[in-house]
Amino acid sequence: MAAQAGKDQGIPGTGSPGGTQARSEVGLAGAGPPEVKAFVQGAQAGPQGAPSAETQSKYDEVDKPAAGAGDSWQARNATHISSLPPDVLLEAFRHLPLAERHTTLALVCRQWAELIHSPDLTSLNLTNQAHLPACLDQLTALHCLKIDDVDAVLHDADGQSVVRALPRLQQLTAVYLLSACLPPNPSILSSLRHLHTVSWLGMEGRPRPLPGGPWLARLRRLALSSRFLADAASLATLSGAQQLERLGVHDTCPRAKRPVWQGGQLRFVPSYDVSTGLQLVEWAQQHTSLQLLALQATPPALAAAAAVAMQQRPDLRIEAATDVWAAACGYQQDEVHNEIYQ
Repeated sequence: MAAQAGKDQGIPGTGSPGGTQARSEVGLAGAGPPEVKAFVQGAQAGPQGAPSAETQSKYDEVDKPAAGAGDSWQARNATHISSLPPDVLLEAFRHLPLAERHTTLALVCRQWAELIHSPDLTSLNLTNQAHLPACLDQLTALHCLKIDDVDAVLHDADGQSVVRALPRLQQLTAVYLLSACLPPNPSILSSLRHLHTVSWLGMEGRPRPLPGGPWLARLRRLALSSRFLADAASLATLSGAQQLERLGVHDTCPRAKRPVWQGGQLRFVPSYDVSTGLQLVEWAQQHTSLQLLALQATPPALAAAAAVAMQQRPDLRIEAATDVWAAACGYQQDEVHNEIYQ
């Protein structure tokens, strides 16, 4: 799958904790892909301060501005990219690759560096990045965070940076965390009080209890592995999500296997028990706010139970969905250029 460039959106503002010092601009015009080269060259070609008198006279001789047209230098400076408002620059930055923004563009000038590391960013998309930005825990205004490591290029250190950052990102309302470097349990979300959408795919192995906490209070859309819903206690915890409308459950194929150590030997055992799915369907029927239950697979016994549940609750839809992330949360994991649908 082709790697997607990271995207982020921001609101006007340039504040950055501690600020960022200006760096050398030598050689930047030749760095990065064509769109970044054009961006940097556009910045470097413009004025960095008032020209010398000799240079100004040459400009005036060539331009020969008409009467009342104003100083030619000021006219050119007014249309230079550095004169754009901060919110316009942020919007332009978000169309460039994340890695280039945090390297090439951040070196152009102090203003650009501060914008790129601005805590005013409200949405950040990190798909197939070689590493996560060091400033992640400083982006305290984030409402939406997407980390999709579909090619498994992130490392344990990146997972730890997410663990450290999330408790500080208290404004988050939507998180899409799909990476094997993440902890095996979504308990790192438990302190986030404003979440309405959660997609979670870590390195799940054996069944684990679903963590409770404030994160369930406003939750409306959830997609995760069946291993977090494998017992009655976890389903009771999920009942605390009283506003939950859409639930996507991965790993519901009875043919799937997972590795376990038994008697000092590595064995592969079924990763899904159909009885777990039957309990989930019964729970969905009783959870009155739920409108959709999307299962990665529906073996015959599960399909029959789902049909009965939908007959008894006509407002409930239970369906098989290969991509439960899209069905429950609107996140198209298999698309290179995707958007988050709120």
